Amino acid sequence: MIHTCEECGQQSSSEDIWFWCKPCNAQHFKQQFDSWSSENKVIDEFIQETQLNASNHFQKLEWIKYEKFTDVKYLSKGGFGKVYVATWKEGYIYKWNVEKKDWSRRYELLGETKVVLKSLNNSKNIPAGFFAEIKHQINSLDVGIKGGSYIKRQSCSFEIYHLPYSLDVDTMAESTTDRLTSTNVEGKSIDIDEAVITHCIFDMDAEILARFGKTYSLELMSRSLGLRQHEFAVLLINETGIDMTPDEFNKERIKKNFERFPFAKPMPGAMRLVTHLKKHRIPIAVATSSNRESFNIKASNNRELFDMFDSITCGNDANVKNGKPAPDLFLAACEKMGNPPTNQCLVFEDSINGIKAAKNANMKAIWVPDPKIVEFYSGKNNADEMIFSLNDFEPTKFGLPPFVDKPGST
Repeated sequence: MIHTCEECGQQSSSEDIWFWCKPCNAQHFKQQFDSWSSENKVIDEFIQETQLNASNHFQKLEWIKYEKFTDVKYLSKGGFGKVYVATWKEGYIYKWNVEKKDWSRRYELLGETKVVLKSLNNSKNIPAGFFAEIKHQINSLDVGIKGGSYIKRQSCSFEIYHLPYSLDVDTMAESTTDRLTSTNVEGKSIDIDEAVITHCIFDMDAEILARFGKTYSLELMSRSLGLRQHEFAVLLINETGIDMTPDEFNKERIKKNFERFPFAKPMPGAMRLVTHLKKHRIPIAVATSSNRESFNIKASNNRELFDMFDSITCGNDANVKNGKPAPDLFLAACEKMGNPPTNQCLVFEDSINGIKAAKNANMKAIWVPDPKIVEFYSGKNNADEMIFSLNDFEPTKFGLPPFVDKPGST
């Protein structure tokens, strides 16, 4: 659609319903540079750079004071520091309000926002990889994804407030990163249950609802992750009551997938982890609930990553009779890798259905959840470990060769 800026009259083509005039908004941000400071020049300049270069409302950072957050609760320990979840009432900026001459925020549209907070272990010496990861996430955002990161300072420690992505319904179900099941060829013992890991399997997995006046809630999203295409459609139709058959829903969803999936990018840490395992000759495979057609679309723009895998197993393969939480998908992937003992396989999963499937297959499982859905499930939900980024994975815990580099953005 064509948008026209109400201030300068500039026209631009964009599918984002909230037009973002880069020149005008950069000037608005610049005029407010003197009204805030982290008291750290490097961080100030980092935030300002994103504000001046943002091409849409989810590619900029903000400085948010700690008192703006409520209900702060500890979640887990990550690679760079401790991770918390909290509520941010005002929410992120989504456009400039010409009449008010001020920013309009998410609260005006959708109410308060759930955010994830990360407290850095060493705020005086922030690793370059940390900033690189944030930049990678910002640059990965496109129409249909809303998010941002927010930095604040309390005493002498810096904390990053990272607003998790919120994808449209047809993207959310199948754009998550493929997970990994791994076997340790060096035969080292791991710390968890003394099993030896030798193979790795990666699982890869709202506009349609919005047209019917329905929403894709976080609770519904948490239940649908990991389901196969038909099961996913049946669940959404039954829960929302939209007037569509599963075939009609999937036909429209696949059409949108063709438009968006070729531009999907790997999540931070995926390329690093897969390259590391490949280098050490650890068998790796993709096991995804997506059908073969959808997988091929998603993989088309990431051949460098997927060409490293030894095999690909999809939800509509002939030997996958039942979807998650049944173990069929992972057992089929295991068979393609030569049928190693299942307790020597390690699965990286983002869904509860996937964790259940991995455990039903007698495999080790690491839960890499979307932070927004963690509030619906307490603890690790039978996973052997829970992390919030593949950059937080420590191979040596499972007897795998150690990383020799520091976490970065890939």
